[in-house]
Amino acid sequence: MSEFRPGYIFGSRANSKTPKNRRKLKKLLSEFRKSDRQTGFLQEAVADSPEIKPIAGALYSGSWGVYDTPLSEYASISIRQKVKNDKGAGIEFDKRGLDLEKLLEQKIEASPTTVQVLDMGVGSARQWKDWLDRLDLHAMSLTRSIDPKLAKKIDFKVAHAAQPHEKFEPSSFDLVVSSCGIHRQEREAIENAIHLLKPGGEAVLRFNELRGPFNRWDFYRKLKAAKEHFEILKLVRNGTGTLLHIKKAS
Repeated sequence: MSEFRPGYIFGSRANSKTPKNRRKLKKLLSEFRKSDRQTGFLQEAVADSPEIKPIAGALYSGSWGVYDTPLSEYASISIRQKVKNDKGAGIEFDKRGLDLEKLLEQKIEASPTTVQVLDMGVGSARQWKDWLDRLDLHAMSLTRSIDPKLAKKIDFKVAHAAQPHEKFEPSSFDLVVSSCGIHRQEREAIENAIHLLKPGGEAVLRFNELRGPFNRWDFYRKLKAAKEHFEILKLVRNGTGTLLHIKKAS
C-alpha cells in the first residue's frame, strides 16, 4: 500500500482533519506559544475556526508539550483492582504495560540494518538521548519542541497525528511509538502508523480513553476487526487510558 487512504481501517470518521487554511494552523501554533492566557486563546480560536478543534484539543491537554517522559514509562499502564490481605480490603495497582526499552534492545539485536523509529508527539526528545547512537530516530510534534542539543541527530517534522503520511515514506519504520501524543486523533494515528511501518513492524501507542460510550465501542470494534492490516499483541484499558501494541501484517 503506497498511497495513503484516510479511513481505510476506521471508515469515514477517520480523516486527515487538516485545516483547509494551513496558514491558519501555523498562526494558531505560533500565537499559542506566545499567549499568556492559553486556555482562553484556544477557546476563541476554535470558535472562529471549528476545523482546528482536534489540534487545539491536543494543545489544551498538554499532550504535545515539551515533555520528556522516560522510555521506561512510555508503555506503562496499571489496572486498579480490589484485593484482600492481612490488613483487610484495599486497592492495588497491577502493572500490565510493556517494557519498551527491552523491545528496542530486541529489535536492535535482531536487525541487520539500523533500526528506524518514529515517535509521534516526541516532546523534548531528551528521553531518547542515550539511544541516538544506536538507532535512527524520526520524530514529530505540533511545535518545534525538541532539545536544540539533540536536533542534529533527529529527523524532526512539525505535524499533528493525522499527518505522518505526508512527512515520512511508507513502509519505512521498524517501530512507531507514542506516549499520549495522539490526543483525539487515535484513529488517524493508528492508520498512519500501519501505513508507515515495514511489514512485520510494530507500533506501541499509549493514549487517553476515548470519549463517549458509542465512540469507544465503534473504535474498539473496528480495531479488533482489522486483522488483515495488523495483529493485536497487547491491548490494555484501565478506564482512563489505553495501551495498544500491534504488529503490521507481513
